[in-house]
Amino acid sequence: MTVCGTAQGGAHAWTYAKIGGKYRFIDCTWDDTGEIGTGIVHTYFNVTAEKMKETHSWKESDFPAGHIKYSKYFL
Repeated sequence: MTVCGTAQGGAHAWTYAKIGGKYRFIDCTWDDTGEIGTGIVHTYFNVTAEKMKETHSWKESDFPAGHIKYSKYFL
């Protein structure tokens, strides 16, 4: 599911997915360093809501945690 919110004060989107039976967040944009030869980090891959809230904000009522199938953003 795509989560829409903000990060560093600007509009941003990231992913909320079920991985290994648990719902986690993934932000591939923030894990790409953008520098050739440095590779990809995994700081924002398979992280909890608590970790994601350190740098990202969203309206939690738009998708109740653990209820991805009921989310208004679920396609």
